[in-house]
Amino acid sequence: MIAYEGALATSFDEDGRGFLSREQRISIHQRTAGVREFCLKDDDWIGWRSAFKDAPLGITLTLKPKCSKPRLRVRPGMAELDICIPLESFEGLSGPALTVRVVEAIEEVLVAVSEAITPACPWFLGRTKREREAGYVRPEQPPRPRSITVVPPPKPMGEAEFWQRVESGRLPAARSTAMGARFAARLRLLMAELDTENNHERAEVVLGFVSDDVWEDVLVWLVLHGESRFAEMVADVEVLGRVLEEFEDPGDFEGSWLAELEG
Repeated sequence: MIAYEGALATSFDEDGRGFLSREQRISIHQRTAGVREFCLKDDDWIGWRSAFKDAPLGITLTLKPKCSKPRLRVRPGMAELDICIPLESFEGLSGPALTVRVVEAIEEVLVAVSEAITPACPWFLGRTKREREAGYVRPEQPPRPRSITVVPPPKPMGEAEFWQRVESGRLPAARSTAMGARFAARLRLLMAELDTENNHERAEVVLGFVSDDVWEDVLVWLVLHGESRFAEMVADVEVLGRVLEEFEDPGDFEGSWLAELEG
């Protein structure tokens, strides 16, 4: 998954028919791991990630016998992209021809993604030394974009309804619903108001080291204190610090799933 640091998650669904050899699978896994390293070092990707506060785009790649269109889900501050490549695309391929085909398939989708999000993301994912020696270099022009389905973000729940639900304890269930997605969209906006470097530093003074994952849980926990307390914490880091003193063990609360609900 190209998210936070540019990694790429790859899975295989061969429907029990064994389309790929063991060597092909290894080559694909190794090459997609190389994509992560390229995105960490490439100036274009570094600059783009910086514009998205280092958490721009999550990509999941699946290789299957039959595929639907790539799906781009847009959220505040980030986007998630699901790409499927038909296994027949790799029939008879090995070495650089195989690995370049994988990378080109992702690049074709990224060109389309760059037209759907702002600022436009880079599309080039690099070529290895073996690929360059085999004649595969950066194309002079971007590849023809592959058609994608763009799923827009849900409309955030109104603040009045959101706070009524919080203060009455009527939170969404873990299953995805349209209401849950709207609740999550509003929750993420409110979390962003508390997600400052100053607040994070204060949290670590009170709680000790706070990883990014734990910080997400902490932010949800803070918002769930209700509208009045939330407004006080936004206005004064000292209030936030006093509230955090009640948060005895960050591991006891896992609420970030509330911000991930989808319709």
